[in-house]
Amino acid sequence: MAMRFSLSLLLWAVPIAIRINSVRHNLLIVIMLTTVQRIILKAKPSKSHPHFNEWETVTLVYLIDESNKSKAIEIVRQNMSLNHWEILYYESKSTLIEEMIQNAKKEFIDAYFYAKKNKIYLKVFHDNFMPGKKNSQHFCPPLISEKFIDDVIFDAGGRRLNPDEKRYEEELNADYIIDNYVFELKNLMEEGLDKLERRKKISDLFRNYYRTDEPILINPEILSKSDKLKYTSIITTPLEKRIKKAFNQAYETRERISNDYKIGLIYVNSGYFSIPHDVFTAEVKRYITKNNLVFDEVITFSVSAQTNGFDMSVVFPCDPQDSKNIVTNKILDSWNSHSEKIMTSLLLGEVKDFTSPQKPVSFNFSGIDFYWLPYAIERFSFNDEK
Repeated sequence: MAMRFSLSLLLWAVPIAIRINSVRHNLLIVIMLTTVQRIILKAKPSKSHPHFNEWETVTLVYLIDESNKSKAIEIVRQNMSLNHWEILYYESKSTLIEEMIQNAKKEFIDAYFYAKKNKIYLKVFHDNFMPGKKNSQHFCPPLISEKFIDDVIFDAGGRRLNPDEKRYEEELNADYIIDNYVFELKNLMEEGLDKLERRKKISDLFRNYYRTDEPILINPEILSKSDKLKYTSIITTPLEKRIKKAFNQAYETRERISNDYKIGLIYVNSGYFSIPHDVFTAEVKRYITKNNLVFDEVITFSVSAQTNGFDMSVVFPCDPQDSKNIVTNKILDSWNSHSEKIMTSLLLGEVKDFTSPQKPVSFNFSGIDFYWLPYAIERFSFNDEK
């Protein structure tokens, strides 16, 4: 199925010729003698799309009856907006000749003349197997809820503060007590690149590296060392305020209960997928140092899922991976155990609450398109040669 899909898309996308079974088929030659523009682009559903999820990507093939390519692109963008699609990047823009498409497949010839008659033709190629919101749970990881984290701590020998220890919510409180530690939990559950203020700062930073009207890929690897530090600071801004509050909560709880307790921080990233776990952990530690905060133990966890539309990979990284601290090791072991349990439950169809896999992010700022792409796992094909 995968190979047939690829060839179908090639018939729409190859600008000059393709070879199938050693026979050359001239398909399209670009000469400005016609009015039909072919615009091929990678896109994602908008949040408002009635049928598809934001993490499902597609290739859109437009045929536009318009001699001016810039105007054709405007028509494409208007149509995308009406149909709840957001651009990631263009794959090709070309002009078609009626005389030179006669050897193309009938499906393409019909589409060409449909565009001539109706001004616009759109073909959608889905990257995902079984696309659509009705089938989305097949590619969605389990939700890492507060109950999941409670279970991790409880099985490690910890507990929630009781009402007397919390002073009935009248003061700042930590979340857990385990052995001689008071731990505060923070969970980063939203994608930070969706925030308008952060998008503005990112666009200001990246636009200096491009001199084009094409969509700009948000890739920190192209940045200078100083700008890469700026980028990291921009995307991790939410961490600092929460870490300072977590310290105050743990510190005041210890002062209220007993100075014999040590204080710790558990920080989970279950939704800010554009921050890799190593960066997330490094920035948590940096903000602790920057603000002269003294935690006796700091533990970070991340949860994320990638899908290629057929396979899905879910990861539960942690830091540290091993520790000389007995309490930390009990929490790490419990995290790993519950991660395995919830994935087993997912395979058995017992999970009821889901979250989304990593999704691409796209936005327009000051007339320029920007996009971020999640890490892509390799697509399996039954036709791969050994």
